[in-house]
Amino acid sequence: MENESSLDAIKTVCCQQIDIKGRENLFIRVTLPVDPGHKTLGEVATTLFLGNHTNITVRKIMAFDDPRNNVIGFEWTIMGLVPGISAYCKWRKMSMDEKVV
Repeated sequence: MENESSLDAIKTVCCQQIDIKGRENLFIRVTLPVDPGHKTLGEVATTLFLGNHTNITVRKIMAFDDPRNNVIGFEWTIMGLVPGISAYCKWRKMSMDEKVV
């Protein structure tokens, strides 16, 4: 999985969930302190709002911590992966005509 921006570190993890049969792929995004206390909280709130009020498929937020005074010293979010191909990958393979439409 590629980084969403140079301000985030994204790692894919796999964990066994007690209440879910089988495995669920998750990823953790650790964010540099760009807008401390607001960036992660705003992203989580937006994701939850879109998931609850639209038909847009969004990542499931498993956990997050927005203050920097936690164990790792950075804001972080653990999310479920959404199946499919990222827009970044699709965009790079499209012709200019396809991008214009």
